[in-house]
Amino acid sequence: MNELGEKIHELYEETGRKKFQKFSAVLENFDRLVNYLGPDNYEMCPSCQVSLKPEREEFCKWCELFQEVGEKIPRAEYVVFSPEIGDLYLEGIGGVSVHAKGQIPYTLPGDTLLLLNRTDFEDKADGFFFLANTVPTKEEKGKMLVKDFEEMLEEEEEGYKLLAFVKMDVDNLGLIFSQGLKEDYSISRVATLSRSLDLFFSGYINTLLQKEEFKNKVYVVYSGGDDVFFCAPWEIALKVAKEIEKDFTEYTCYNKCFTLSAGVFFQKPTYPIRFGADEAEEEKDIAKAYKNSISLWGYPLSWDAFKNALERLNEFMKNFDVHSHRTLLYRIYTLLRAYKKDGKVSLRFYPMFYYQLYRNVKGEKEQEKLEEFILDPKNDYNVRDDAELLLKLVLMKTRGASERVKEESYILNKGG
Repeated sequence: MNELGEKIHELYEETGRKKFQKFSAVLENFDRLVNYLGPDNYEMCPSCQVSLKPEREEFCKWCELFQEVGEKIPRAEYVVFSPEIGDLYLEGIGGVSVHAKGQIPYTLPGDTLLLLNRTDFEDKADGFFFLANTVPTKEEKGKMLVKDFEEMLEEEEEGYKLLAFVKMDVDNLGLIFSQGLKEDYSISRVATLSRSLDLFFSGYINTLLQKEEFKNKVYVVYSGGDDVFFCAPWEIALKVAKEIEKDFTEYTCYNKCFTLSAGVFFQKPTYPIRFGADEAEEEKDIAKAYKNSISLWGYPLSWDAFKNALERLNEFMKNFDVHSHRTLLYRIYTLLRAYKKDGKVSLRFYPMFYYQLYRNVKGEKEQEKLEEFILDPKNDYNVRDDAELLLKLVLMKTRGASERVKEESYILNKGG
């Protein structure tokens, strides 16, 4: 590896270490935290839970700033990079500002004005810039407003009203940058590779989410570089994750060195997004241990296995009366949970499963459909690896009546 490659590798190692120092800012503020009854009465910011704020303020200065800028981004048409001013400004580095449609950006001689998510910048700007700013919107009193998570879920007709937090990123990126180019390693090639990856995550993501099945249903928290974090109704989120992986594979010309791993966390729409991000990150770490995988509830699946599981799920939903047998499916799920330990299913599961099956399902063909959904006839009728996962998804897809709240709580708090 040449000297440039070694430095790049060192940078990625340092970035990796920083990811495991999430509470460093809290430790830096430790003295003020334990002695909060000072002249300004500082307390922890309820939003980021990292920075301190005066008790008379709602949020810390950074969260207030991010909120202000975040409200502008979905409606932005221009972005300005300036060495002197900006909505977000760091001394010695410069600032960045975003401007809504119809606004004429104010620029200084040293500023760079870029058109956002459009390439027809001639006579309008110095260039163009891609930013993943897709969010679900609504029109209210003549204004375009961003929907909150609860409003997003209200539009879903069936199933549990659950939100999915999804994080995805490229596997082995440090290794790809430090060794992938081999003897062709150069700053220009590294920059080209970096820009190409960013083009997919910051530019194409917006195009993907304009498909009719996804339009106005997905909230992109951030997307760029080599990763994406988005929130959506849980069933839509799984479809989006599957589509992103498929399109990324095509984008990288089916090069096996470029793979994605994803983590999915399910919760109610009132769950704080910061905690949802942390939980999705933990799921993603599980997936990344296997590479080219997706993890839900701690179950890592290769993308091929995940796609096959969803196909089996859809086939089962079409050919089996899941609504009439929903209580039975919930019983089988609890049986599987009770007798599955360390990835192995106790033999006690089988007599209880068949007892429930033959007692509650009439007709040999219907019995066979459910049996093959849970057990693998090609593998000595062992319980399928994805049986528990798919039973959860069936329960989530079919709305219950009096038991809905109880089941939802069980799946979220005990079944993960």
